[in-house]
Amino acid sequence: GYHYGIFTCESCKGFFKRTVQNNKTFTCHRNGDCEISRGNRKKCPSCRFAKCVLMGMKTQAVRLDRTRGGRSSYDGCSPRSRPKIPVPVKKPKVKRPQSTRSVSLEDINVTLPTGEDVSGSQLMAILNKSGKALLQGIVRPVVPQILSDIVGMESVLCEDEAEADFPMEKISDTDPNVIMSMLQLAELKLYKLVRWARNLPQFSSIATDDQILLLQNSWCEILTLNCCFKSMNTPSEIQLPFGKSIDLEKAVSIGHGVDDIISRMLSIAEHLRRLQVDQHEFVALKVLILISPDIKGMKEPSRVVEHQDAITEALRQYTESHFPQTPTKYGQLLMRLTELAKISMLTKEALNSIVPPSLQSCGLLFELLKGDTGKEDS
Repeated sequence: GYHYGIFTCESCKGFFKRTVQNNKTFTCHRNGDCEISRGNRKKCPSCRFAKCVLMGMKTQAVRLDRTRGGRSSYDGCSPRSRPKIPVPVKKPKVKRPQSTRSVSLEDINVTLPTGEDVSGSQLMAILNKSGKALLQGIVRPVVPQILSDIVGMESVLCEDEAEADFPMEKISDTDPNVIMSMLQLAELKLYKLVRWARNLPQFSSIATDDQILLLQNSWCEILTLNCCFKSMNTPSEIQLPFGKSIDLEKAVSIGHGVDDIISRMLSIAEHLRRLQVDQHEFVALKVLILISPDIKGMKEPSRVVEHQDAITEALRQYTESHFPQTPTKYGQLLMRLTELAKISMLTKEALNSIVPPSLQSCGLLFELLKGDTGKEDS
């Protein structure tokens, strides 16, 4: 039947509805790219939900009040409400003398040769030339105000102040204790991250205790996404703060599974590059990572859900209006969050195994590691 914007089976309809109504968050135990088919769709709920979104199922179509019966009122709630494609009317051929005339499609002027001797290659050239302009004329790019406000907060994460206070000559690419150098960089970034989060629009309206929980559970994923975004144009290495970088060879020398972490990060960076992720989409993903209501011990999860819904809708509007030629981009961006969560888990395990207990007693980094409460079981 037709459910939540697409034709789907009853099983996927029910799964999608329960996931949205219960605000469930799943984690893929692989790379976030499981094959979902009719026979194995129940093996990985994370990839199953991502595919639902990717195929066009709309979260805003699910009734959050759980009332039964009737249909939602969102655009596209039924096949009949979809925009109808006009059927072209065939006109009789009329032989005219060779000349040219202008045909105006709203703001787009295309000059067409008339007469029966127009070749197929000529028509294809005309269509290819005007197609992009026509598409841009129909779909107007939208930048939601909340995304503009978040982009404006990126200056809080600028590195100039930290670079001035930190002696960079102490960190060398040949340092045998390179992992400790990386920890020092992470520590500096964490202080900036806390300042950034607390200056975000509407974040201050969340209870202070809940703010702390959100930061404890998202800091590693946000720092990972930062590095991956900066590494979009460097396929063989991950860019770290302050001009430093790490490749697979260096990661292997560190051991403790760091090579697996870097390999996964390179894969994320490649996905971002292929999707041509821009600054607005990048900051939206960071805030979605930060604002997750599925954390144990939260006092006001409903308030966090409101902010999460606002950012999710803003990201959807932005991607659909700026990249209409890539209708699956929104769903593919959300699929990357699952893999970032996996990388975060591996990174925390590596930190706990690499750093001696004597060095884990102080510093914001290890305070956050100790305070990581985890998410609710799905």
